[in-house]
Amino acid sequence: MDKSDVHIISGPSCVGKSQFIEASLCDYEQVRFASQADCKMYPGMQYMFHYNILRPFDPSGNTGTKWPYRVISRWLNRFASHSTFPYRTEDGLKRLFAIPLTTIQATVLATPRRLLLERVNAREHMEPLNQEDLRPFKKSHWSDIYANVNIVAAYRSWISFLTESGIPYKIIDSSSEEYWEIEDCNALIHLLER
Repeated sequence: MDKSDVHIISGPSCVGKSQFIEASLCDYEQVRFASQADCKMYPGMQYMFHYNILRPFDPSGNTGTKWPYRVISRWLNRFASHSTFPYRTEDGLKRLFAIPLTTIQATVLATPRRLLLERVNAREHMEPLNQEDLRPFKKSHWSDIYANVNIVAAYRSWISFLTESGIPYKIIDSSSEEYWEIEDCNALIHLLER
């Protein structure tokens, strides 16, 4: 039986996942979102899976998270360097891994934290890839999450999850349209804190 090939495009809200997908000239019909309740993928097709790595820390979403993000963030700050718990229990990823997949790979997008906050304040709509979704972006909601979640620890936990799951990944600097590859986690942390 044919299976699907999936490329996870990941990073926190406003890191530039949708712009990266658009730059890759991917057909929009082949993009799936972690927030989709019905994440249908057809055999023999290639898909991009749009994934916000802060989903486990967003209590407003349908993510399987039942704790306030301040509680999770305290836990994350203490244990993220060696734990993948937030991602192993997250509903969007559970739906993805329930689908028969031939290959899976990931791109982890990163940009300096100050630029993330600028993009949060500038963003108007929920999802730039979907021109029909004109719901306003929840700027104060995401600003609050960024104020309470240790973004470096979240990246470490996500990369640990990919490694533990045997998913090959590359880290990309999405602060400009050149999309330079980042060589390792130390360079990633330097970029985030720049």
